[in-house]
Amino acid sequence: MKISEDKIFFLIIVIITYLNNRKNLRFGMKILAINCCLNGSSEEMSMIMEPFVSGLKEGGADVEVVNADKMFIQPCRACTGDSGYETDGKCKCDDDMQSLYPKFRESDIWVFASPVNDSSLAQDMINILDRMEPMFQPQIPQQDYVKKIKKNGKIAFLSTTVNYDKRSFTGAVNHFRAISKVFEREFAGAVLRPHAWAIKALNKIGVSSNDVFDAAKEAGKQLAVNGKIPSRIQKVVSRDLVPKKSFTNNLRKALV
Repeated sequence: MKISEDKIFFLIIVIITYLNNRKNLRFGMKILAINCCLNGSSEEMSMIMEPFVSGLKEGGADVEVVNADKMFIQPCRACTGDSGYETDGKCKCDDDMQSLYPKFRESDIWVFASPVNDSSLAQDMINILDRMEPMFQPQIPQQDYVKKIKKNGKIAFLSTTVNYDKRSFTGAVNHFRAISKVFEREFAGAVLRPHAWAIKALNKIGVSSNDVFDAAKEAGKQLAVNGKIPSRIQKVVSRDLVPKKSFTNNLRKALV
């Protein structure tokens, strides 16, 4: 049976459209979430992390959560600083970090979760970030890499802090924006919860934070479906629970 040129052309268009739709389809993205907690901060992190991960799954993502406190990951030895260093694409430290490299490479989105206290990330998170260098060695981006970002995936940041002011997150957020550029990935947004430790206490005197948890879940869902976290949702997660001027007085009432 002879097929006309018009039908062949039509079939080619249908196939191209189908392949483009598959390429742009967001559902089913593979997401790796690295969860790092400082001593005593796991409960506050869990309050935000759990609904966020629930939203990721509701959005259809294939999610793997790695708890860094259960892994042995050594600090970076700064091997690349040696004049005779030659890379083979692997880190010289033989520990649990080796199991993370393939997970990073296979994931569409990386989510880094760490509390920020005294403007510092958890040490486990610092170790992991420092040890990611073999993933871009030996092709270290040049100084003009900012103009050549290929958007080979996404990076998101999730954090809590004991501090009232959300400006405590500024340094960490900028750090992950820079990391996104190094790995030629798009920074998809940050889910940040200041004075997280006060949530339970304030709830006792009727200060509701349900919208914060709902927004954390929606943030995960939006990341899984659309590949980014809308700024309006980020603002809800990080909103002031009570005005700063009355914060101390409200806590006193809650702790009586």
